Formats: sequence, structure tokens, C-alpha cells
Amino acid sequence: MANRKLSLMHGACALMFAALAAGNAQAQSTILTFEDQFTGYETAGDLEPDYAGFIWGGSPGFVTSLIATSGGFHNGTVDHVSLVAYDGSVSFARATAFNFTGARIASAWYDGASVTVEGWRNGVLTHSSTLLASTTSGQFAFNFTNIDSISINGAGGVPIGSANGGESAHLVLDNIAVSEISPVPEPATVWMLLGGALSLLAVGRLRKARSA
Repeated sequence: MANRKLSLMHGACALMFAALAAGNAQAQSTILTFEDQFTGYETAGDLEPDYAGFIWGGSPGFVTSLIATSGGFHNGTVDHVSLVAYDGSVSFARATAFNFTGARIASAWYDGASVTVEGWRNGVLTHSSTLLASTTSGQFAFNFTNIDSISINGAGGVPIGSANGGESAHLVLDNIAVSEISPVPEPATVWMLLGGALSLLAVGRLRKARSA
């Protein structure tokens, strides 16, 4: 009997810790590479409005690394295709919340462009970060959790003279990393499991004391 109670208590504790571990686990990231937009011959085009399950706004399109031999279009594209914010701004959103953990960001024709990245949930700004982008590109990490919308806006900077004469404030983005929200156990569930384990322990000690 004592062994059975001990096993029950251990089982309750194991369930409690498993629930906590599940809540703390990091969901695996999905990397948006835009490579499936590559047709093999186009150098630019419109991004699908519901690409990867998101609603895209601003001025999103895609380009291939063939569109320029220098500047951010070339350096900001990881493989063949990258996302371009043609007027320097782009947003993406969906109905269910997600995490935004990183992206490769470049300015097509300007060095030192100021880029503001904002995360929103239900119309409320919850995360914000400002960075400097250049035509050589860079991988930036973010920790925007539990959001349903991202907006990215760039402005300013010093134009370079070797990027095929481009003059507009295009932003180039690639390898956008998003992940699902990890399930978090309800506090009531955790306390119920802990209470059950402590109750089993108390009953076992009480019966042991009575039999002594």
C-alpha cells in the first residue's frame, strides 16, 4: 500500500513538472525565406497577399538577387529571393498570436537608415526596437512574444553611389523568423496537481503515525 501511495505521489509530481516544462518550452521557429516566389526568370513581382498565412500590408513585393549586382538588393538576399518594402514600410499580421524572433534586414540604397520595428497585440503596441540598416545587410534578433502584428518602417540614411543609381527608400528583408506561442499551463491546474501530491503525502504520513 505504501508503495502504491508513493507511486501515485510521484506520478502527480511528474505530471506537474511536465506541465511546467511544456509551458516553458520554446516553439521551433519557422523561417520565411520567400524562395517559393522564385520562378527562375522574374527579377521582381508582387508578394502573395496571404503569403505564409499572414496578411501583408504596406508595399510588399519580392525581388531576386539578379535585380542588382551591388547594394542591399544583392547583399540582403540570402539565397535567390528576398522581401522588399518598396516605400520603406511593410507589415504582416494574422488572427492568432505568434512570436517574432529575427530577420535579415538591409536598406537597398542607403547606409545608416533608421528602421523601427514594432510588435502589436489587439491594436496595442507591446514591443518596439529601432536599428540602423545598411546596404551590406545584417541579421537582427528580436524577442517579440505574443503578438498578432508586426510593422517595419525605414527612413533616412546616406545614399551610396554604386547601387545602380537607386534613390528610393526600399527595405530588403529575408529569413524572417516566427514561431508559435507555447502553451502555458493554467495556474489552477498547476496548483491542483501540487495539492494532490501534497495530499497524498500527508495521508501517507498520517496513516503511518496512527499505525505506530
